[in-house]
Parts: sequence; structure tokens; C-alpha cells
Amino acid sequence: MRSAMPLAQGRRQHSGSSGSFFVWAGLLAATRLCKQLPCWAPPIVAPTSGQRSRSAGNSAAAVGEEPTVGAWVQSFGRGEKADLEDNVTLLTRTFEAGIAENALEHGRECNAAPFGSFRRVVPHKDRHGNLPKWQQLGSGAARASPFDVESVLVSGGPLLSLDECSAIVEEAEAANTWVKSFPHASKDREATMPDRIRVDALPATLSWLSEAIGRRLYPAIESAFPERQQSCAHNLRLYQASVLRYRADGTVGPISTPVHQDFSFLTLTVPLNSPSEYQHGGTWIEPLGNAVRPERGHGLLHSGRVWHGGHGVSGGTRYALALFFHSSKHVDHGKRFEERASSQIIQGRAQEGADELAFSLRAYAEEEEQRSGELDAGQGEAWLASSGSERLWP
Repeated sequence: MRSAMPLAQGRRQHSGSSGSFFVWAGLLAATRLCKQLPCWAPPIVAPTSGQRSRSAGNSAAAVGEEPTVGAWVQSFGRGEKADLEDNVTLLTRTFEAGIAENALEHGRECNAAPFGSFRRVVPHKDRHGNLPKWQQLGSGAARASPFDVESVLVSGGPLLSLDECSAIVEEAEAANTWVKSFPHASKDREATMPDRIRVDALPATLSWLSEAIGRRLYPAIESAFPERQQSCAHNLRLYQASVLRYRADGTVGPISTPVHQDFSFLTLTVPLNSPSEYQHGGTWIEPLGNAVRPERGHGLLHSGRVWHGGHGVSGGTRYALALFFHSSKHVDHGKRFEERASSQIIQGRAQEGADELAFSLRAYAEEEEQRSGELDAGQGEAWLASSGSERLWP
């Protein structure tokens, strides 16, 4: 690690997935796929009669059809059927079926209680006045983009007042239902991680957030990416919110989280107390090679794909509000396939996990190709804007 304070005694992780599992799953997928396929990310299931090939942005009409060895022969035109039967394990389902499942999961999360009922759009006259400007950090794109893995922004002024920050901390401490949780962390590693409390377990904070989200937070995020349809206020969906507490008592070393990626479209972190109240800390941003320590109430905004972590707090206590957003105009299929693969491998379902990982690689490749085309054309539309998933929302 390039961090002055160790983030983790471990590896980079996805929030919800583990690097070691993906090394194993990657080997499984490579072993199964590369024996017969001409490249690393070909069509996973070949078209058959009555079925048409679609990109990741569209769902197929015949998603339930069973792939056959004959389909592999038809697709690649190499080897004998007997050889393929010996060397190729049939997929457990089609890529298109996974795309459809991802869209349904995404829709459920976007509409789930309690945040799904929050008012997203308010008239401009009712929006919070004097929203702070955003400052882009590092050497990201000339224009900030929610898809840029190096695009990190800090608000030039507070998003939350000092009184609001204090009220959230006081309610969280009064509830005192802190838990330690990070997917797939060992018990030893978990002891050095922050405590957290879900905002939906804090009635006063939840009530405040239901009003502030539409009047202040969504418009503020929209202003960070004004040319992007996916991050418009009416397309953003808060789906998870937590208060984090990094309390260093000197018994287990610095309190931190491993460097990881979130499964969100955008992540907003707001410090709830002053950096002067703790030593080190802040959010480690991998592309920047350092930790960012915004002032109390200011916002740190980045894509969920940015590698980041909670920088080790070696003394005092750091509080932060972490908000995770989806976009109704963007389903991240690569991440959803990857998350599902992780769960299946943990459950011992190696075959299914390897399939999902292969689908993840294909989805990432198709997304990158689509986005590169958009950038070349100077367009700001998402690669999945035409996927039909927007029909899941009112």
C-alpha cells in the first residue's frame, strides 16, 4: 500500500466480493472457455434457431432456451462434436437470462422501502439555495463523469450544516446499535473495521433525509454531472445509507476498511465531525494515491467503481454518513454478475459461479466498447439507456 497508514492487512476487494474467490473463479472460467474459444470474451451462447444474439444492453426473446454443444459448433466452426462434448461444460443458463435478472434486481433495489418512497423531484423554487460547487480532484477526464474510475469530486462548501451533522451523530450514539460488517472479511480483520448503523434504524435521521434528499442532495449530485442523463435528480435512487464510526481505542490498531469498489452507481460520503477530532483517517482514493479529508459537512462524491477505502484512524473517533445511489438509467451488469458469482462460489456452486464470472467479463467488455463509442461521438448517453429497465420505475 502507498498509504502512510495501513488501510488493511489484506487485498483490494469489491464491497460484496472477495479477490481470492475471483482468482479461483477466473481460473475455472478460463479453463472452461479458453480451450475452444478464439478470444477471451466471445459470445458465450451462440444463436440457435428462433433465437437472436443481443448485446448486454438488450434482453433476448428466448432467454430460457438451453444452450447445446451443437450451438458451440455452429458458433465457432471448429473441432468435432465429440471433442466438444469432452472439453466443454454446458452453461447453466444464458447470458440474456442473467441480463433480465439483473434488471429486475436493480428495479427492486431502486424502489425498496424506505428510500424508494422518498420524493425525488421538487420544483426549483423549493430546492435548497446556494448549492456548493464541486472541485474535481486528480487528473481525471476534463469533464467529470459518473463512469470515470478516476473521477473524484469534493464539494466546495457544506452539504450538511453543523447542527445536522451533530444531530445524526447524537441519534446514532443514543441508539447504540452499532455493528461491524464488511462482506467476506475475516473476524480478525473485522475487529479493525468501523462500526456502522443503518439510517433506516434512526427515525429522526431518516425523516430528515426524506426531506433533504430531494431539496438538496439530488440537486447537488446533478450539478456535479450536468451533462449526464443518468445522474439527473429524477433518475437517482438512494438505496442504502449508513452512519460509520471509526473509533480507535488503541487495542487493535488503526480502524480502516480495505481498498474496495462499491456496487453503487455513485457514492457520497459526508464527514459528520471535524478532522481535528481524529488522527489520520479520511477516504483513501487509489487513483490519487492519498487520503482525502473533507471538512465537516462537505461531500466526497465518486463512482462506485473508484477503488477507495476508509483510511486508518489511529486516534480519536471519525463519524461519516455514507450514501449509495443507483441510477434508473443504468444497470451495472458487470458488477451484478460478479456479485452473484461471489455468492455462488461461497455456497460451493462453482459451476454457476464460473458462468456468472464469464458473463461479468462479457458485460464489462461490451460496456467499455459502448462507452468508448459514446466518448468518440461526444455523447453522454448510458450504454443501457435503451435496455427497457427504465419501465420498472414510475
